[in-house]
Amino acid sequence: MKDAFFSYSKGKGFAYSVPTFLKVVLYFALSAVMFSLRLEFVALSIAFIIAAYSVSGIGVCRLLADLKQAVACFVMILWSDVISIFIRGKRICDVGMADFNVLLMLRTVALISLASFLFRSTGFYDMWKLSDDIERIIFGKKKSGIGAVSGVFVMFVSFIPQTFRIWRTLETSYLSRGGRRGIRMVMTLMPMLIRNSMIAADMTSDSLASRR
Repeated sequence: MKDAFFSYSKGKGFAYSVPTFLKVVLYFALSAVMFSLRLEFVALSIAFIIAAYSVSGIGVCRLLADLKQAVACFVMILWSDVISIFIRGKRICDVGMADFNVLLMLRTVALISLASFLFRSTGFYDMWKLSDDIERIIFGKKKSGIGAVSGVFVMFVSFIPQTFRIWRTLETSYLSRGGRRGIRMVMTLMPMLIRNSMIAADMTSDSLASRR
């Protein structure tokens, strides 16, 4: 079964040797910078990220798998432009709309690439330990139990890859039994997705508690 979206991938390389704190800081800093860069610099940044991926030990194929999710964002961007033409008689951005759309798409690619680099090379426990240590330093918590803020944070961070992982498992099982993709599949699997996600969240919480 293929890796789920943004799921941690075991490997060896410089991406796995970089401290979690540094990766998180770089992720938020570079993500913020992307919103201030012009089109050509965003494109250059994407090329740099891909180059870094190729020697990171994660694998460019995993980056491409995560970038497939950007297709939906591209469709929404183009669709909003089409709707604005018919409703308002003009485009959302009067000047350089084509460049504006391309810039949005490139920024989306850049942000997903940065997030993919972080989540693919950082384990769930490493992310929680970092947030828990920061919380204990700030609030002076004792070295026992689960910090409330760090617990919520890491559950939120793990929600997307965990949900995609559960969905992929359910989808594979459904298709292997002769089912077909479509509305019926979604309606059938959605209740099981919600149920299994709640179970996984409870197991994650117990796992965090047992590590302290």
